[in-house]
Amino acid sequence: MIASKALMTSGKVNKRTVDALKPGTGVGLLWDDELKGFGVKITPAGRSQHLPVPDGRP
Repeated sequence: MIASKALMTSGKVNKRTVDALKPGTGVGLLWDDELKGFGVKITPAGRSQHLPVPDGRP
């Protein structure tokens, strides 16, 4: 489950953009513009997790 303080944005998901993500006070989400249903979540602790969504973007 994703926290209610999620910051969502979209852009190109690649190593450079994932490495540039900065942890904040809530969960951050970056959805890929080209690959529908794929994103990256970053936690306030700085951990990143890839999010494949079979049915596309939520």
